[in-house]
Amino acid sequence: MALKWRTTESGRPLVSLQKATFRQGDCVLFPNTEWILRAGECWGLIGDSGEGRGALVHALCGEIPVEKGEVEYGYGSLDPSLENAPEEGVVHVLFADYQIEASQRNSWAQSRWNSGLDTDEHRVADFLSFNEVHEINPFEVRDEDPRVEKRFRALRREAIRLLDIKPLLDRTLDQLSNGERRKVFLVRALLRDPVLLVLEHPFEGLDREYVAHLQMVFERLHAHGLNLVFSVPSLEDLPDLVTHVVEIKRHRITTIGKKKKRGKAKPERAVQLCLPREWRRRIKKRKLPNPLVSMQNVHVSVESKEILRGVDWVIEPGSCWALSGPNGAGKSTLLSLLQGDNPQAYANDISLFGKTLGPGQSVWDVKRRIGSVSPEQHVYFPGDLTALEVVCTGFFDSIRLFDGCGPVRRGIAMDWLSCLGLGEQADGLFSALPAEQQRLVLIARAVVKQVDLLILDEPCMGLNQTHRRQLIDLIDRIVKAMGCTLIYVSHRRDEWPACIDHRLVLREGQVSGKP
Repeated sequence: MALKWRTTESGRPLVSLQKATFRQGDCVLFPNTEWILRAGECWGLIGDSGEGRGALVHALCGEIPVEKGEVEYGYGSLDPSLENAPEEGVVHVLFADYQIEASQRNSWAQSRWNSGLDTDEHRVADFLSFNEVHEINPFEVRDEDPRVEKRFRALRREAIRLLDIKPLLDRTLDQLSNGERRKVFLVRALLRDPVLLVLEHPFEGLDREYVAHLQMVFERLHAHGLNLVFSVPSLEDLPDLVTHVVEIKRHRITTIGKKKKRGKAKPERAVQLCLPREWRRRIKKRKLPNPLVSMQNVHVSVESKEILRGVDWVIEPGSCWALSGPNGAGKSTLLSLLQGDNPQAYANDISLFGKTLGPGQSVWDVKRRIGSVSPEQHVYFPGDLTALEVVCTGFFDSIRLFDGCGPVRRGIAMDWLSCLGLGEQADGLFSALPAEQQRLVLIARAVVKQVDLLILDEPCMGLNQTHRRQLIDLIDRIVKAMGCTLIYVSHRRDEWPACIDHRLVLREGQVSGKP
């Protein structure tokens, strides 16, 4: 790669925390921390977000005030554009970026399936333009140094090539899959020309082939002067590129050192996940039609691009399916048909619960018998509800509580939060929870009522190994207790619950016989 990133000589301190103590609201974070991050090193931050990993990232970016001590950025004097605001040289890519971008554009979860109905034709190419990346008003008269835009154009060409997103440039953000959206946000971060790039869960939701490609991209970026920090739940989630590790527990840094000197991580003690007893007593065995789902020769196109081609899929009641395939294979589109979000479901030969989709059957007829969790749902879910209110919306298949939720339902919802170790967070805002706890809340929402079909799309995303194992075990127990049918999406086979007994593989919109 010919292009060089903004860099300093190897070994020079980039960010130094000198007896630094931070404060966020009433919480004191990382008291008297000593840490120097030097050029040429590649760091990994490990620990649960709820215990301070996310807060440390925000502290590096200058977004949490220092109460005592100092934070120094050693590269500010070397780059005139960063001299007055050196923290702008730290760029981070977090899951929350998707939520912020969605709210700013006032998008809605089904908009990607309604091409032509939305007047906002905002393309990926626009999202990666100079004005948008640097948040410049296009009507503002500016005296911009032509060298800045020239470098931006070079960065843009290289980043698009490295992340292989050229085919996505003419699509809208809402039309991207979770994995594709992650690629685009990473390119946008690179276009801000960082000195230090912080990535949270960079490999979550991506297929094995693209994970390997992305690791190669990170190695190239690092070799050409870009300093990287990876923020992940566990040591095992770090790429081989990482040379140093910081471990965070209870909003303190407990370990700082070279990765190779660390021993095997000790198993963590996690809250035991269980099923609410009262909930189990309310489950009634129902006679279900066979097949539960039937799809025959299904085709879906978006703006003349064929997403699904000739898909046949028959699902019997009580079966547990793993839906797999590379990013962009059509998995999200297929699930949108099953949940009635995609209007093209009504133009295909699809029957759900013994009824053919068509006139007389609304989306709510479909949704009331389905529970689901997906990264996209997580992105668009409103954060101004409490955790308890979010779970209660599952009774109504909505994202708002338009009607009151009675004491019995609230009691069941509270039982679920308690069993997931979130009882103390019930009255706190959903948006204030760490991303992994938000996902547990959404899982409780999906199963709070009795459903005939449970769809879980990357439910373990962002969880450490201990919590991952416990959640997979919980899913097994939920499916067994409910007797429901399961569709489970994950690129990692070690995340499949034991109940999986069937598999459907998609490749380029078609059912593939190869696993």
